[in-house]
Formats: sequence, structure tokens, C-alpha cells
Amino acid sequence: LSQNPMSQIPDVVSELHRLSILRADSCQLTCIPDWLAFLPDLTVFSVTNNSIDSVPESLGRCQKLSKIHVDKNQIFSLPHTIGNCETLTEVTLTKNKVSMLPASFGNLTRLEDLRVSYNHLEELAPEISRCTSLTRLRFPHNNIKDMPLYVKFASLWNVPTYMGIVDKLLF
Repeated sequence: LSQNPMSQIPDVVSELHRLSILRADSCQLTCIPDWLAFLPDLTVFSVTNNSIDSVPESLGRCQKLSKIHVDKNQIFSLPHTIGNCETLTEVTLTKNKVSMLPASFGNLTRLEDLRVSYNHLEELAPEISRCTSLTRLRFPHNNIKDMPLYVKFASLWNVPTYMGIVDKLLF
């Protein structure tokens, strides 16, 4: 569906129960439909470069979701139900308006790649330390002033793909 001028994903897509990948990038979308929860085989959901300002709580019922890409939107927050998507391995949320990640992110123990650059984050939630599979964490260009201890001493300290403010801080 990418690069088609539409303000919403057509409802007919909700009837594609075997759909595993849904990409609607650069479409002028203004919302994410609640019926996503009725796509039981959805593993990849991408709606980058749109005008979406919220993510519905129903996304938390997508039990097979492994990748979600919502970069370059107007999103202010993620629902706490995202923590129910325990199969998530990748979340990209760059260039939005998110000021905090929900505590339920700690449930995402399979999460390997989290990109939250260019948001309004003031801190990384302590629960992120429970994301034990995390190997890539990118969060530059936020409002984070200090590196929390739980990140300083987390296992991802030794990961070469780690990006953030760590290079600007002296320990």
C-alpha cells in the first residue's frame, strides 16, 4: 500500500486474515485502524512517513508481531498494551514526539533493536533494562541529560551498534 495517497488503510485489508506483512509507508495516513488486532498472522507492520498521532491499544493483541516501524509521524505516546507483543524484535519510532516509553516495554524480552531518535524523551524507562535481548539501542537527539546507571552497566554496554549519548558523557 506504500506511496498511495490515502488517509486511512482500506477496511478491506481487515479481511486478509493470512496477511503477515503490512506496509503503508508515505501514504498520508492519519490513523492506524483498530482492526489490526484481527490480523492474526501479522508479523511486520510499517507506517513510516505519515501523519499518524497515536497508536491504538488494539495493537497489543497482535501476538505474532515481530517488527513495527512508525518513524516520521506525529506520535506522542505508545499504548501500554505494546508490552503484550512479546514477539517484538524490532521497534523503530524515530522522528516522532514521544516523551516517554511505557513501562510495559520491560515485557519485550525478545526485543533486539529499539530506535527512538529524534523524539522528546527525557529519560529511558528503567524497565528497558529487562529487554535482555537488546543489541541495538539508538536514542540520540532527545532531551536525555544523563545516562541512567541501569544502562551504563547493562549488557548492551559492550554492543558495537549501541548509539546514544554515551560518547558525550564521562564516567
